[in-house]
Amino acid sequence: MEDIHTYLSSVLAVSVASIAAYVFTSYLNFLSAQNDLIKDYIADLDEIEVLCAEYWLNKSTHENNREQISHKLRAKLDATTYYEQLTKTILKSRFERFRDLDLELFVAATGGTFQTANFEVSPETYGEITSIIFEMRCILRQRRKSMFWAD
Repeated sequence: MEDIHTYLSSVLAVSVASIAAYVFTSYLNFLSAQNDLIKDYIADLDEIEVLCAEYWLNKSTHENNREQISHKLRAKLDATTYYEQLTKTILKSRFERFRDLDLELFVAATGGTFQTANFEVSPETYGEITSIIFEMRCILRQRRKSMFWAD
């Protein structure tokens, strides 16, 4: 009889440990997926910043190349709108501010649209864009830090 109790308690302990390991692994996979999304967004912001530097600071760029850069920039900015639903769940209370910054970034980088205007070189505009991108990166990094209990 004592062997059965030992056996059953061992089976129960192994089962509980397996379930706990599964739950913990699933949670870490969930956090890892959110972390990957944040890293992707930060990488996209880096690309946007590079394109903005080429467009807003490079006076010697040939007109066709400048138009090509503007299309790439517009496409990259449009692509970031696909993150909105995902970042809403990740950023929680900071989402509203982040969405406002995303809109500010779009307007600053494109003037609302590249199709109707050809902008002159503007270090001031580039400065505004980089400060918006910096704040967006800060929000994303703070959230990533808090996800892994590093606060």
